[in-house]
Amino acid sequence: MTSFRRFASTMREYQYQIDLQGSLYLADVKIRTHATAYRDPKFLDFFISNLRLRNCQSLKLHGLPQFQYESRCGAELNLVQSEDSPIVFKQLNANTQNLEYAGTFITPFHPKKIHFSAKTGRLYHPLPEKMQNLLAPWQLTNGEKTALGLLRSQLVQIHFAESIDETSISWEGMRYSLIKVND
Repeated sequence: MTSFRRFASTMREYQYQIDLQGSLYLADVKIRTHATAYRDPKFLDFFISNLRLRNCQSLKLHGLPQFQYESRCGAELNLVQSEDSPIVFKQLNANTQNLEYAGTFITPFHPKKIHFSAKTGRLYHPLPEKMQNLLAPWQLTNGEKTALGLLRSQLVQIHFAESIDETSISWEGMRYSLIKVND
């Protein structure tokens, strides 16, 4: 697979993948490390702020159904495939109670809104209102209405590992029930 192709003589197409840690890579990168991931905060913010769910017409026109998202930039069509949710919350700032994602984006953390997948063991948090169109691939087929971002495993280990069970988490001395997802 190549991560670049040109079509319609004016449009350039690139293919990207987002992994479970929220790292963005060109799709044809074989060795995935911190060194091969895109890390520039401005680029990541721009890329994520333009991320959209591809419509059925676009999927039929350009093919590549595994790339369910796109991020346009001028004459570039950036197709994106994600291992789970295309938005991964990378950090939780306990002082500000904000989740951090992309390069510099933040959203308020709501412990009572944490979702849990019994199938994968992963935790999720609702995306900000402006990103509610970014359903995870598994949400597209199960009728889920709330777009969820994945809580990065390192974030879960740091903040919840000692207090989590299959039904609840502990945050700042209080227990919060987990919401089961239909995956």
